[in-house]
Amino acid sequence: MDAAEEARKAEKAGWIKAHFTIEALTAAEDKVRPALEKHVAKMKKEKHAIIANERFREVRKVTQPVPQVPEAYSCIVEMDVLTERFERLLYLVVAFGPTSVEILAPAELKLKMGEAQTILNGVADIIHRFAQAGIGGLVIEA
Repeated sequence: MDAAEEARKAEKAGWIKAHFTIEALTAAEDKVRPALEKHVAKMKKEKHAIIANERFREVRKVTQPVPQVPEAYSCIVEMDVLTERFERLLYLVVAFGPTSVEILAPAELKLKMGEAQTILNGVADIIHRFAQAGIGGLVIEA
């Protein structure tokens, strides 16, 4: 069964369907698409997730994409992502850093308290890891 067929079956079974857009940016034109392809391949190995219908755009040169970077090369991939549970979708967002996410189905989500607590603790853990690494955290007033 191919990924598109597997995705259709999962959607019919009530899995969450989302649309991810992921952008990679590098200084080397010949590195950006292979890096993004590797990123998607890693994502496809994730358990309890189906990645389907990925569409890679052409590599393009961008001027001053971020401060102090005069030019770089960008490549974008769009894909459908299906997960059985919302907490898995959140994990994929955090682990793979899409530029944007749109939940397409179902129209309404219900979370059990345990699922909500798992999600919140996962977000708290991420913030804690950023703070430990010295790359973020929460600033509080005394």
